[in-house]
Amino acid sequence: MAAAAEAALRRFFPAMASARVLRALVLREPQATFAATPEAEALRPDSSTPLPGLLLAGDWTATGLPATIEGAVVSGLAAARAAEAPRA
Repeated sequence: MAAAAEAALRRFFPAMASARVLRALVLREPQATFAATPEAEALRPDSSTPLPGLLLAGDWTATGLPATIEGAVVSGLAAARAAEAPRA
């Protein structure tokens, strides 16, 4: 897994071509993504709040995705769109 990450870095960042990796550590977290239940999903807020100008973003918000980096990205994009939207 570390070799695959190193190969990707070298491919997408040409300055890495001559770099030497001295140490690598791969951590696997089997409990990183929780198993959402319908009850837990109902508790996840969306990006809007009752306070003008305050928006929420994070993997724990209601995105329709599990609490993963993908969910965090979807949440951040939703909050950014809401921030750019004209206010009534």
